[in-house]
Amino acid sequence: MLTFFIGVLSGFCLALPVGAIALMCINKTLQFGIKSGFAIGFSAALADAFYALIAIYSLTTISNIFLQNQEILDTLKERYSLFLQQKDLKQSKEKLKESFDLKASKVYNEGSDKVGEDIQIVRKPKTLKEFLNYGKTSETAN
Repeated sequence: MLTFFIGVLSGFCLALPVGAIALMCINKTLQFGIKSGFAIGFSAALADAFYALIAIYSLTTISNIFLQNQEILDTLKERYSLFLQQKDLKQSKEKLKESFDLKASKVYNEGSDKVGEDIQIVRKPKTLKEFLNYGKTSETAN
């Protein structure tokens, strides 16, 4: 039974939050008694409650500002979305152009006599499949 109470007491002591305020509260309680420790603990709780009220009031104010300016924020969101889409489209175009340039230079480097026609194939969607299969046999192209 004694080990049970020792376990409960040690568990209770380990569960205490050991911060600056808790250590000050324990120190003053041991030095001046339980009334002093209670006063310090109550003061710390009031200070925490005051900070919580400030945080709640601030969040309420910010939330009200966002709700009042919802149309402006929606417009900003739409413009930012368009900006990201435009940026992504520009990068996709650049990658596609690089890819086609590499394939066109490959056709040129293979010594084709019809370099001008092969480069035009890159620009014509109807014959793009033929260009991508350039150099492959008809069995491996399908």
